[in-house]
Amino acid sequence: MSRLMEFPKQKTLRLITWLALPFTVGFFLYFPFHDQPLQPYNIVCFELAWTPARAGQMLSAWGEPVQRVVRESLFIDFGFMPAYALFFSGLTLIFARATRGR
Repeated sequence: MSRLMEFPKQKTLRLITWLALPFTVGFFLYFPFHDQPLQPYNIVCFELAWTPARAGQMLSAWGEPVQRVVRESLFIDFGFMPAYALFFSGLTLIFARATRGR
């Protein structure tokens, strides 16, 4: 943990965190519109289906045309994961540094 108190430099940490913010917010706002055809399920339900039978049930309910949306959503999620990870880890580190010694 002591290394994280100095690396990355505060200026770099803030830059990374603030650059990740619009991407994180953008993905949060984009997913509900993009994933509307997936109702009554959503992409998180599919990602956490836990069993092939449950995933198959969802894919059957969606049908072939909507499965394209599922593939797109999973692909877009590869951008979302690093964006929110960088944003929230950056915020955590900024606040941890601010409370040093307390």
